[in-house]
Amino acid sequence: MTDRSDWRLGKLPGELEPPEIRRRLTLHRLQMVGVPLLALIPLLAMLGVFGETREQVDAAGADLAIAIEYPTRFRYKTIDPIRVAVTNRTAVELDTVTVLFDVEYLSRFSTPLFIPAATDAYVVPMSSVRPGETRRVYVEIQAEKYWRHEGWVAATTGGADTVRVPLATIVFP
Repeated sequence: MTDRSDWRLGKLPGELEPPEIRRRLTLHRLQMVGVPLLALIPLLAMLGVFGETREQVDAAGADLAIAIEYPTRFRYKTIDPIRVAVTNRTAVELDTVTVLFDVEYLSRFSTPLFIPAATDAYVVPMSSVRPGETRRVYVEIQAEKYWRHEGWVAATTGGADTVRVPLATIVFP
């Protein structure tokens, strides 16, 4: 038996001492890949990879020029605008200029608000556009579905000249 007098001094007898265990970190293969990836996510966020971004795209045809500013990355349930500027490049007044939005693209967002108001399925007509005049369309969209959404915006005079611009937006959770 051991001497109990050591117990009063806060020491354990030798046979009750815990064994020496060498500390070491062990990771399985999947953890060796996953742990660095998890550490990479905050770093990418600090560098702005997951931040909101916008892009401006311009295109021109014989009769019309179109400039579109739209969100390329934004977050779920946030509201962001699409701004469209259509310019008459001809020397004559155009009776009707129509701005069309891809139905498939806008259906990925909720509550699109058009100024001026849209008719039919995301169609905005403009009448009596003078030479060199620029008209604007403002569309407010709210992100509703995650991931990448692709579509287009087009402006047409009803004839052969149609200017179409592709759009692509990523919605993060």
